[in-house]
Amino acid sequence: EDPFLGNWAPDVIVAADVCFTDRVARELAAGLLAAMQRWPGAHVVVGHQERRAVYRDRQGEICTEAEDSALAALVAVCSEGGCHLGVGRLEDDLVVVTRRSWKDAEARIRGREDDPGLCTGPKRAKHESGP
Repeated sequence: EDPFLGNWAPDVIVAADVCFTDRVARELAAGLLAAMQRWPGAHVVVGHQERRAVYRDRQGEICTEAEDSALAALVAVCSEGGCHLGVGRLEDDLVVVTRRSWKDAEARIRGREDDPGLCTGPKRAKHESGP
């Protein structure tokens, strides 16, 4: 029990527009994994505007990365840590990343033990991209 927080636990952990680089995304993922381990019943919602880095290749040509590497890093690090994240598209470049749906949370509250939104440890996590 935390001397400051006592038995308090958040219902929802929210972050928005915070993944600008792969490094920051990995740090956010580490923080989210720690929070999800401490408060396994909390929902996680991350709002993210997709960005693709622009760079010069070896021939000096200007290129754009194929995918949003920061978003990919966030999902990969959480997956490696055993927590499934779903990625859903709200608009052309706006996505929401969630750890569990409200339906899954309701099932957990009612005692269903096979809730896919729970952190279960490495090797069980999957990455799914929504439409």
